[in-house]
Amino acid sequence: MNEDTQRFIQELEIELDGQKDKTSIVAEYKMHIHDMQEAENIDDMTYEQLVARLGTPREIAKLWKQETGITPRKTQWLFVLLNVAIFIGGTMVMIGYHFFEWIWLESIWHAIMNVPFLVMFVYLIF
Repeated sequence: MNEDTQRFIQELEIELDGQKDKTSIVAEYKMHIHDMQEAENIDDMTYEQLVARLGTPREIAKLWKQETGITPRKTQWLFVLLNVAIFIGGTMVMIGYHFFEWIWLESIWHAIMNVPFLVMFVYLIF
């Protein structure tokens, strides 16, 4: 590896600091750089060539952080919280309809009651 490639890898390691799979990500990029050099019969690539091909180390790290930021556990909690919010919202509309005589709330209630299969289908899909 030449100095430019080492600089690119070092900057990538710094940007990925705190990333769970840092070593495997860096190893993957080292291999990718090696494969690019072999495919083009180039002994060494400049830093600018690497950035043009792969993006800056900061951009790469940002993409990896975004990718690992969404986990199945977070998605599960999002669905649970949305489910609770829908339930609470429906309960509030029902209570409001039966205890208050607000015209706009009656319109919402009647609109919901006119499409029960649609409501059940959307809730089932959710």
